[in-house]
Amino acid sequence: MKKVLILFFTLMGLVACGGSGKDFSSGNGSLGSDEGDGNNGEGGNGGIFIPGPGGNGSGNGGGEPVVTNKISFTNNDYAQANCSSSAASFSATLSDVDENIKGCTSSILNIPFHADHGKIATCDAASFVSLKDLPNWEYNASTRTWTFKSEDVLSTIRQVVRPGQYKMEFLDSQGNKYVSNDIHFGRAGAQNCRPAVSQTNGVIGDVKGYVDSVVTINNKKYLKGWACEEGNPKSLTIHVYLGTTLANKTLFKTHTANMFHETGVSNECKTSEAQHRFYVPLTDQEVNTHSGKKIYVYGIQQDSGTGNKLLVNSGTPTIN
Repeated sequence: MKKVLILFFTLMGLVACGGSGKDFSSGNGSLGSDEGDGNNGEGGNGGIFIPGPGGNGSGNGGGEPVVTNKISFTNNDYAQANCSSSAASFSATLSDVDENIKGCTSSILNIPFHADHGKIATCDAASFVSLKDLPNWEYNASTRTWTFKSEDVLSTIRQVVRPGQYKMEFLDSQGNKYVSNDIHFGRAGAQNCRPAVSQTNGVIGDVKGYVDSVVTINNKKYLKGWACEEGNPKSLTIHVYLGTTLANKTLFKTHTANMFHETGVSNECKTSEAQHRFYVPLTDQEVNTHSGKKIYVYGIQQDSGTGNKLLVNSGTPTIN
């Protein structure tokens, strides 16, 4: 398994290992047809609460894992459904232990259409760090309990959590390992848990976007592109038409541009942490029936009042 350093958060700014990637610049209205910019400035893929793993030796961090009632690791419905919500929360405690505890967080990311989707990070011996070195954890000697500070929860979710499944692992001073249950942080179409915002102080501009091409991902075909209203962080509805010319076309599908996108799209749309890409699924039967037809896509106005717009490059891609 590839070694990955994943979500590492402390308010003191301990290591956050970010993914490398590339930005997209627009040329003739296009942001290119490749996938996004790695983590888009994110901290790596894992350990939010304690350092993320640096390797894959799941059995090397101590004794055999023991799932125990010493650990309470939970999150609420908001965190599971939409982790960008201001009501999203989690709690983590480790009870009936001495002060000399080390911890690590492992994870599996759930970010469809992103290069990091399904990425796994596990804990090895080198991944564990003393909780005493992490300022967002505190120890109560009278109850012998470690607790993640509640005042740090929302900022942790916003700054470093990415949609996926997480588990905590701890080592005590005798080398015993304790493993929590799994919890899930969700946010449809997004690669992080930061709220979507406008960069134009709420001023909404025209509908804009670009139709890339039909792409194949995991042996399935999708029409790929992006659409937005400039300055509007809301996801936009699109109408997909097929035909031989702009004047000779019929409505094929209605879809929503609500998947994560690259930095270049954010710059075009003047939003942050929003979802403006679309991947319209195409069945084998649809591809066979409409093979060779030209694709025209309209962005449907939402708040701008400037009307629906035909997206750039419409009529160039075909069903294939």
